[in-house]
Amino acid sequence: MNCMEINKVTKDFGGLRALTNVRFGVPEKRITGIIGPNGAGKTTLFNVITGVYPPTEGFVDFYKERITELPPHNIARKGIVRTFQQLRVFSNLTVLENVIAGRHIKNTSGLWGTLINSHSMQEEREKSIDLALKLLNYVGLIKKAEFLVKNLPYGEQRLVEIARALATKPRLLLLDEPAAGMNPAEMARLMEIIREVNEAGVTVLIIEHNMRVVMNISELIMVLDHGEKIAEGFPSEIKNHPRVIEAYLGREAVSVRN
Repeated sequence: MNCMEINKVTKDFGGLRALTNVRFGVPEKRITGIIGPNGAGKTTLFNVITGVYPPTEGFVDFYKERITELPPHNIARKGIVRTFQQLRVFSNLTVLENVIAGRHIKNTSGLWGTLINSHSMQEEREKSIDLALKLLNYVGLIKKAEFLVKNLPYGEQRLVEIARALATKPRLLLLDEPAAGMNPAEMARLMEIIREVNEAGVTVLIIEHNMRVVMNISELIMVLDHGEKIAEGFPSEIKNHPRVIEAYLGREAVSVRN
């Protein structure tokens, strides 16, 4: 069963067409990878899914509900949560405060009500702190809970962003280049985390340039090139697909291989 259907999505920016008739399904409780060269339209597709951009044509369904016209915060409340290619954390807040902030989607008090300390919101805040600490322990940052995020290495800041996304208790987690800036040890832990999150029942859709990461964790891969879907299949099929090799290496490389 697919939890999401992307139906003939096209996105234009003035005279530039970023996506053309993209259509595919995201299998429920699986890990699906999206790959493609720079400028292929991958992040634009994430922005359409999450309501940042309305599609020029086509639509997106989540569990058979049309979400195309919904604003981003309503889409997030339905359980679709993302991280970003360009890191987005609250640099001047602590690691713990960043993860607590992720709970504002679920909490009745909202973001600032979650962060301030008032009597009426204390119980909710305590639950948020407890969850945040568990998530920081999970991603290996519990000892740095009181560090300012800006003082962490880039790879650890990535883990903070992922922990914050998990604090929303997503049904579908969209990861945009999560391995960027990570060293090999951090990358290995990232893959473990993604697998464990998926095994806990969360569907994962991941954009990733690091082929080692995406080929090792994805059960299905969809390939974009110049805004068009050029291939879809298992990792073993995709890595030997002529159009995929051509998109990454050029026609001459395909001729040499043949």
